[in-house]
Amino acid sequence: MTYTIPDIFIEQKDPGLVEIEAGLYLERMRSTTRPLTLRNTLHGALFIESGSKTVAVGHRKRILEKDHAIFFAKGRIFTNRNSDCFRATTLFFDDRFVLDFLGRHNLDLPKRNRKSLILDYGSYRSIASLLDSIRYNYSEKREEFRKILRQKIDLLLLEFYYSYPALGAWFRQLRSDAEDPLSQIIQTHLDSIQSISQLQRLTGMSPTTFHRTFRQRYGSTPKQWIEARRMERAESLLLYSDLSISQIAAECGYATVSWFIERFKKDHRCTPGTFRRKNRDF
Repeated sequence: MTYTIPDIFIEQKDPGLVEIEAGLYLERMRSTTRPLTLRNTLHGALFIESGSKTVAVGHRKRILEKDHAIFFAKGRIFTNRNSDCFRATTLFFDDRFVLDFLGRHNLDLPKRNRKSLILDYGSYRSIASLLDSIRYNYSEKREEFRKILRQKIDLLLLEFYYSYPALGAWFRQLRSDAEDPLSQIIQTHLDSIQSISQLQRLTGMSPTTFHRTFRQRYGSTPKQWIEARRMERAESLLLYSDLSISQIAAECGYATVSWFIERFKKDHRCTPGTFRRKNRDF
């Protein structure tokens, strides 16, 4: 099962989630050691206080530890697992926040884009102090404190940007996606897209315009892109979940198990079961 964040926190009225303003949230995350497959519907940044987190996208895996931060764009599907003593603070925000932030600060954004970025901020006392201050005040309900929290969040993002100029590429990616209607539709309907014709109808474009625009934006055909996303998700579930092969085929939108196995063998030159046995170490 894929959990959607922060939606599930909002729906369950998670006491660890605080709404600073519309489209801007802070979450104090607790430890859960079982692997979870997640999709984020807002952009975010996670700051680790203690313990470690293993994050996997497809077959690629990264281990994040204390004083590590990961900045991620919305619409990502990934699997993660935390250590016993894991604690973290996560910032979630929408496109409006991004455009407002960039509109108020004259940042130099490089020409390249970047969907995620992992940074080690342990040696930057100003960043650590700001995070401590935000954690101390994050649950304060008085309006004046919420305004102060918003200012501190702006300052935190600026401190990261000036300490790590590469973060400009991440901000550029967010702005590019926010200003692109096609990207917005794909990110919103990522879980439910089952066919190219369905995606084309959602955009409201003619088939010719849709295919041309898609190739210009993503550098591949819609068919290749959808298949790559399905396969990436299947790899994660094979390596980091206990779902059966048939359950994974259904979860990833394959019409039949046999079709999933055939497509997987074409890409990996082995069956899904063999791939799982050889590579699973989560």
